[in-house]
Amino acid sequence: MKYLNAYHYFEREKGPFRNLSSLSVIEAEAVSQQIRQEGRTFASQRSAEYMTIRRELEQIVYARFGAKGGQPLQSYPHYLTLGACPWLESWYGDPDHVIIPWEELPAEVVSFTYGDLFPTMRYEDDKAYRKQVYTKDEIVELIQIYGLPQEWNPTGQQGPERYIGCRSGMNVLSSRSASPMYEVKGESVRYLNRICCLMHRIVAYIIFPK
Repeated sequence: MKYLNAYHYFEREKGPFRNLSSLSVIEAEAVSQQIRQEGRTFASQRSAEYMTIRRELEQIVYARFGAKGGQPLQSYPHYLTLGACPWLESWYGDPDHVIIPWEELPAEVVSFTYGDLFPTMRYEDDKAYRKQVYTKDEIVELIQIYGLPQEWNPTGQQGPERYIGCRSGMNVLSSRSASPMYEVKGESVRYLNRICCLMHRIVAYIIFPK
């Protein structure tokens, strides 16, 4: 499973892990409205009800992951994909990404859906992985059956699943994933390693308290 690293795509100018779900309802709507008005990126095509639906789906996933023993450290997830998905680069004007190795994804806080959250939980057909939330072990078994959507459906012509959605219940950044440094406005961002060290200490304390 070494090739199944997690990828987080983002607008280079904004930086990684900027999350609408971390904002209040009013703040998230204000940002969403600004994005729609600017019309520059894929996110500008989202409906006015997008955040309401997203929060509802996030709570469903949170509850189902918890029922399987998951222990996310926050109520909203950070979004990644399992494996690279070049299509997502088209969502941004100046795309960049962070890579987190499979071995450094804590099973206790990371859940998966076979496809993006919205079509997975809302699309109606008879596929076994619809409306399902998977653990780290379970997604491995599913990939052995179905493969990676970004490989068999790169253009989206075979259905709504374009990648495996990976949701982290914390900010998981690997020190290895932060090298080489990505560029923001021409300057190397060197705070990633400090964030990685801090978050790994938090995880270690929670999972293995002294």
